[in-house]
Amino acid sequence: MLVHGSGSRGVCNWAGEIGWLAKAGLNVVGYDQSCVGASTCANDVRPVDDLLAVVADLRRRGATEVVVVGASAGGSMPLVAAARPNSGISAVVALSPADVTTPIGTADAPDVTAMSVARGIRQPVLYVLAQDDPASSVAEMKSLSAATKGSRFVLLPAGSGHAQAVLYDTTGQKPSAFRQTFLTFLRTP
Repeated sequence: MLVHGSGSRGVCNWAGEIGWLAKAGLNVVGYDQSCVGASTCANDVRPVDDLLAVVADLRRRGATEVVVVGASAGGSMPLVAAARPNSGISAVVALSPADVTTPIGTADAPDVTAMSVARGIRQPVLYVLAQDDPASSVAEMKSLSAATKGSRFVLLPAGSGHAQAVLYDTTGQKPSAFRQTFLTFLRTP
């Protein structure tokens, strides 16, 4: 399941990845967060609750594993969601997660941040950040990873890009060296 970052394109931010992920044998689902892309905008926007509703729907439809991949501003939401009891999330990939100390919470816990719930995450997590990515600091990613039992932190070389760009080489046309690690994690978190 793909969670987009900020911007008006919504799930279309993942348009370049959906095809090759499906060709790799993965079932791929993306959605527009509230107030983004083709979605409607409610008065009380709760992005983590929306994410959990999509996961619950996938489980009702028979999904046995739901790995949630969040990028940039969408990278913290899967972490907060995974910390929820019975979230239905099997594993998380956080590509260049932004706002890890910003409250994004849920209806019953509005002040929750990715950093504050990291110790409560029981699913495997793959944290990914390029050394020069300003979305989060290397220290924040190391702290998140250390707090998340069974997680892995991949620090990519400077110039590797931000969010989905880490899946491509510096030309943006060919797979990056990291992409195989990403695919392996998705298949066997």
